[in-house]
Amino acid sequence: MCNLQLKLNGIAGIIPRVSLVALIMLWVWFLCPISTTSTNAKDSPNYNKPAWIPSNYVSLSLGSMPAMDITPTGEGGSVGVSQASLKVSTTSNTGYKLYVSTLDHTTAMTSTDTNQSAAIASTNTIATASNLAPNTWGYTITDAVSDSTTYSPMPTTSTVAYDTAQASGEHYLSFAAKIDTSLPAGQYSNTVAISAIANPAVITGMMELTYMQDMTSSICHDTVGYDQNYNRDSNGSYIITPGSEVTKQLIDSRDGKEYWVAKLADGNCWMTQNLAYDLVKGKVLTPSDTDVTSDWVVPTSTEREVPARGSDSSATGTRSWDFGEYLLAEPEEIADCTIASLAEAQNCTALVNVGTWRPIYTAQDVTADNEVKYMAVDRVNETYDAHYLTGNWYQWNTATAGSGGDMVSTGALQDASKLVDAQDSICPKGWQLPKGGSNVVTGQPFAREDSVYNLMLAYGYPETGKYIQNNVNHLGYTSLLTGAGQNILRASMYWALSGVTLYRTGTWHNLQSGQFWSATAYPERDPFDNSLQQRAFFTTVDIKSGAVIAPNYAYKVTGINVRCLAK
Repeated sequence: MCNLQLKLNGIAGIIPRVSLVALIMLWVWFLCPISTTSTNAKDSPNYNKPAWIPSNYVSLSLGSMPAMDITPTGEGGSVGVSQASLKVSTTSNTGYKLYVSTLDHTTAMTSTDTNQSAAIASTNTIATASNLAPNTWGYTITDAVSDSTTYSPMPTTSTVAYDTAQASGEHYLSFAAKIDTSLPAGQYSNTVAISAIANPAVITGMMELTYMQDMTSSICHDTVGYDQNYNRDSNGSYIITPGSEVTKQLIDSRDGKEYWVAKLADGNCWMTQNLAYDLVKGKVLTPSDTDVTSDWVVPTSTEREVPARGSDSSATGTRSWDFGEYLLAEPEEIADCTIASLAEAQNCTALVNVGTWRPIYTAQDVTADNEVKYMAVDRVNETYDAHYLTGNWYQWNTATAGSGGDMVSTGALQDASKLVDAQDSICPKGWQLPKGGSNVVTGQPFAREDSVYNLMLAYGYPETGKYIQNNVNHLGYTSLLTGAGQNILRASMYWALSGVTLYRTGTWHNLQSGQFWSATAYPERDPFDNSLQQRAFFTTVDIKSGAVIAPNYAYKVTGINVRCLAK
């Protein structure tokens, strides 16, 4: 028999902000052979609130310590479930969120015996306790625990596990594990952190935000630039002039990752960093934290390898890829590496793996060989500018949270009124995929709203642009330095050059450019049978050709980056 026990030390903290935090640390270990220990959990201690603390605060306490007894039998493994009452209260009239993460950024329970390498891995899918893979574990925070309760992978960064508008509540923190007889006897441990954060009061500007999900159109509109220009445009947004942009890092509450965002000269708020949200098979994305109109059950998990070669041309694929934290050390460098394995990525000298570096470096101009270059890394101090991280790559149906699929418009390419936009996306709540435009008669501007095109106009690009030679379907711009002297690879737009992943060739390549999905389907008719092809618009930023192509188009199975635009 094995016991899974949780030793709990309560720690409550008050932070002098509207969002106040209480933290509980859980030390988790798995004991074999049979042992039974009676231990009581400690509630979070009570503190007298100092006079300077705002009226909103939060308290968090955990009930008696659960114990899990598992007797491994058979090849399928035996299941154990442990749970504890979790009580939360706050004075915030907008409720609170509960966050979970492992403290050391690892997800496995490892043996405390240094001679033992076996481990209990985190589940990589969302599953009921009985459907967990052998020798895996997961967690949940729920209002009730039953056989149908599902358990999620352990996150390594602070991730929202529960969100409510209620001022108080009693929930259950529950762990489940499935153990088979292949696991050696011994003690296994990890450390789990749980925090409760009061939801913020009404916020009037972007600089007051903490989480991506708190963004609204009115907050973006009411954000004032550094020049303190209080004039509004025709859409009611305070006018931002080039050079007066405001920028801040916001947290995606779904996984705790931070992203740089900015209010730019088009009056809109943009992510100025590529989305790196890892999808987990079985996880339900809901309108409470994601840009979806209804719940979407994620069908596939984000992959960690360059895509295997395949011939699938289906538009309904939902694959995505995360190759790690890479960036181009020199954002303006032409680096057309073609990579068919992650080992080859290490050999691409233009790429730098900054996975163990600190994301605190702000890129700046440096002089080398009498040439001004723009650097994204500080190799000496091993720090980097997170704006230029490659992020993740998503097939279009993945980027649109399954709402794209076989969706195509029915009109000709030049008929902008017939183009259609996917309704959902994997962007955080309050954000969306930008819309794509439509190429029309030569020399004329777009005939529908096009987010990137309008952004470029705000930075001095010509209204009609210039068609790229031998490719009349693309409207491109021949210079990256026009108008206000903005270079779109630099502040404040920071278009990262990340290339694409091609499922049909099994490669990651074209690193001298960046591609970013739009929400807009594109109708191309096959010249042989006049059938509609499964393609969608995206934007290309290409330093090799010196052009911004908005829109371009690609097969929906292509892996392309995502940058979200505030609604």
